[in-house]
Amino acid sequence: MKKLFRNVFATMIALIAMACIVSSVQAQSNPTIKIHAGKYYDWYTDQNTWNSISSYITPNFATFDNAVDQIVHDWGIAAPTTHFYCYVDPNGTNGAYATGDISQVDAARGASPSPGIGINSNLFTASGYGVTGGTATVFGVHEIVNDLTGQVSAGWPRDWWADDRSPFPGMTEVHILNELGLTSIATADDADLSHDPLYVMFKNIQAHYGWGLFSRMFSLMATNHVNWTTVDSGHNPSSVLTNLVTAYMTIGSGDTLSNINTYFTSAVIPGYNITTTQTNLNTLGYGGSAPANGTHTITSVQSGLVLDGGVNTQGTQIQFWTTNSTDDQWWTFTNLGNNTYRIQSVRSGLAVDGGVNTSGSKVQVYGSNGTVDQQWVVSSTANGYVITSKQTGLVFDGGANQVSTKLQLWGLNNTVDQKWIIH
Repeated sequence: MKKLFRNVFATMIALIAMACIVSSVQAQSNPTIKIHAGKYYDWYTDQNTWNSISSYITPNFATFDNAVDQIVHDWGIAAPTTHFYCYVDPNGTNGAYATGDISQVDAARGASPSPGIGINSNLFTASGYGVTGGTATVFGVHEIVNDLTGQVSAGWPRDWWADDRSPFPGMTEVHILNELGLTSIATADDADLSHDPLYVMFKNIQAHYGWGLFSRMFSLMATNHVNWTTVDSGHNPSSVLTNLVTAYMTIGSGDTLSNINTYFTSAVIPGYNITTTQTNLNTLGYGGSAPANGTHTITSVQSGLVLDGGVNTQGTQIQFWTTNSTDDQWWTFTNLGNNTYRIQSVRSGLAVDGGVNTSGSKVQVYGSNGTVDQQWVVSSTANGYVITSKQTGLVFDGGANQVSTKLQLWGLNNTVDQKWIIH
C-alpha cells in the first residue's frame, strides 16, 4: 500500500511539473510585449494578438494620446505627470476598464504599478458605432476620461458621475470624439447615451456653461486639496458626497444655485438636496453671511487661483498664485462696521490699498493708515463675494486671471472675474 501511494504521489508531482513546463513554454511562445510607446500611453498585448490584429489596433495609438491633449485643453488642467498603459486584453469580450495597476503589463515591464486601461481585443475587430473597431475607440476614450478624472480626485459619486453609471465620462467622450474629427462615431455614441437622463443633464450643463464650469471646479478642488474619498468616511454612494460635489459644480458655474438647480433636480441626481448644497456653499465661503473677523484666503471663482502678497513689501502689487498655504496667501479681515473691512497681509501686516484707485489700477499692500483707500465693502451675492473700494466704488477684478497676474480695480460688471470665495 505504501508503495502504491508513493507511485501515485510521484505521478502527481510529475504531472504538476509537466503542467508548469507547458505553461512556461506557452508564456515564452506567446509573451506579453510592448507594441507602442506613446506620449501618454504605452501599449501592450500578447504576441499572438499583435500578430493577428495589429492593423486594427494601430489607428488608436495617435487617437488616445490626442484625446489626452484635448481633454487637458478642454478641462484646463495640467497634463498628466503619471505615465499610463493600455493593455489589449485577449481574455474576456466586449469590455474595457480603468485600473491602478495592470498585472500583465507589470510582468512585461518588470516593474509596477502600471496604471491605465484595458480593452478586450475582440472590440478592435468588431463592428460598433457604425465602423469596425468603433467600440474599442469609444470605450478607450471613455476610460481615458476616467484616468484623468482620477488625477483630479478619486471617489467621484458612483451613482451619478462615474462607475456604476458614468454620464460624465460619456458626455466628455462624445465631445472629444467630435473634436478629434471622429464625428460619425460621436453621433452614434451620443444617440446611444441619450437614453440616460444623467447623460442628458451633463450634456445640457456643458452646453450652457461650457468647459469653464468643470475647469473652475477642478481648479478650486486643487486649491482646497479636495479628495472625495475622505468625504462621509469614504461612503459612496452618499448624499453627503453628492451635495458637496454639486456645491463645487455650482461654484464652477459662476451662476446662482437657483439657476443651476434647473439641472440638479432630485429626480435626476440621486440624493441631491438644494438646501444642503446651499449650506455647503456657505461653508466654502461662496457667498452667504459676511466674513467673520479673522484670517481668510481669497480665491477667484474664475480661476481657482488665490490672492498672494508676493514679496509683500510696501507698494507691492497683489498677484494671483496657486495655493501654497504660506502666510503670503492669508489675509486678516477686520470689520469696521456695515460690512466694511480693513484687509491686511498675515505675513507683513501691510493693508490692502487701492493705490491711485482708478479703473485698471493695480491693488497694492501698504502700511495701514486708516484712509478710505484701505477700506473695502464685502458684499455677499448668490454666486460669490464682491469686494468694492469704499473710495471709488470700483471692485476687485481678476483681469487675465492667470498665475502672476496682478489684481486690478474695475467697474462692476457682475462677471465671474469679479466674484470671490472668502474662506
